[in-house]
Amino acid sequence: MFKFGSWAFDPSIITNGSDTLEQSIFESNIRDYQGSVVVNKEIHNTLDQNNNIDFWWLNNGITILASDISPATSKSLIITEPEIVNGLQTSNEIYNYFSEHPEKLVSDSRHVLVRIIVPTNETARDDIILATNNQTSIPKSSLRVSDSIHWQIEMFFKQRGLFYDRRKNHYKNLGKKNSEIISVSYLAQSLIAVLLQKPNYSRARPSTLLTNDDYYDFLYKGEIDLIVYYKIIIWANRIKNNLRQCGLYNTSQQGDLLFYVLYYSFARKYNSHQISPNDVKSIDIDALTDGDIAEYCNHIYEIYHSLGGTGKTAKGSQIIETLIQEFK
Repeated sequence: MFKFGSWAFDPSIITNGSDTLEQSIFESNIRDYQGSVVVNKEIHNTLDQNNNIDFWWLNNGITILASDISPATSKSLIITEPEIVNGLQTSNEIYNYFSEHPEKLVSDSRHVLVRIIVPTNETARDDIILATNNQTSIPKSSLRVSDSIHWQIEMFFKQRGLFYDRRKNHYKNLGKKNSEIISVSYLAQSLIAVLLQKPNYSRARPSTLLTNDDYYDFLYKGEIDLIVYYKIIIWANRIKNNLRQCGLYNTSQQGDLLFYVLYYSFARKYNSHQISPNDVKSIDIDALTDGDIAEYCNHIYEIYHSLGGTGKTAKGSQIIETLIQEFK
């Protein structure tokens, strides 16, 4: 089912009883509010100018997915389980505009373009999210966070004091500490280093890792227990903090070493160059000590330094090939 039209926008649609934004309807959006970026400033300026040109002529509008739509009156609809999947930035700017100018809630009758769609199945739903967001420069890796596994990871991490940034900037906007926020790309880099034994890829291709269908299917569409994602990221954070605090490595070297030390930590604990999700699942999360990390960092650094000690060295295959040979 598909409905299309321009409606006078009632901000109460996107607010709760306390007149704050109802965050739940934005859950399926791939990004959170991006703040004062150029596009949002332009939306804000368009709302402010009000130069007798209707707003919907100047804006791409809002796409809402729902489980059902039914008419309430000749001018209103009942939308069941609404999710704004495209238009979060527009929605936020409209909310901000009326928050700044509450007196205009009655006098401003401009319209916004709204598409309301009831997908026939989950595949159609995912295709709609992909198509509506592909009109802007959003990487494929960001679009993939609409898959249910990323919501599951987010909920699992949140219960343990970490915040998986499935919707970019969501937890930053909520005031969470940077040290508690886990980006989608950081988790992907950590998984690929350990489970695919490719720390060089983690260092060399951080923005494109999730565009590889084979990697993505293995890491996110298999039967990997959620505790595996958590244990890997906990070890990654411990190593990252130790690299930063020990004072032995500059910022570039810390980035070059991190995913190699992460891989090597699991490999040493299992005395094997290949680590499976079940291996990670069974390991004691406290098995990695500060002494272990210092030893492994020193070992990796010696190999790294002997091969050139540059970013190019870390992005190449020689370090991982050397480490794998230790276990054969």
